[in-house]
Amino acid sequence: MCVYLAALLTLGAGCGIPEPIYVKNTAPKINIYYPDSPYVDVLRTGGQHFTICAEDAEGDPIDYYWRINGGKKFDGQEEMTMCFPKGGTTFSLDGSLYPLDDLIDIKAVAEDPYGANVDIIWTVHFKLTTVEFK
Repeated sequence: MCVYLAALLTLGAGCGIPEPIYVKNTAPKINIYYPDSPYVDVLRTGGQHFTICAEDAEGDPIDYYWRINGGKKFDGQEEMTMCFPKGGTTFSLDGSLYPLDDLIDIKAVAEDPYGANVDIIWTVHFKLTTVEFK
């Protein structure tokens, strides 16, 4: 006769209880991102769209968020055309909102419900015009 404690200690050996199977959770994988360069020039009077699309090997839902210069995280807007058939996110940067900055970092993060995540970082250089004045 097997007792519960013995089954736990022996992982079910001889009691007909199968051993537990542990599946390792993996981070989502970014499969599309735009712009495809980690360095982006943006006019102070213009803007730029940033997009990521990710998939999770285990099929877990993905939460997307963004950070500028490591600050508070925020949600982007959902972008379905580039990421079809899976979801993704896009963020539209307005250059006029950063009149005193020369460089900023934009980080996009794709995270599953278990905290496994992947990110991509763009460094944005703001320019005065298409020809930079010095």
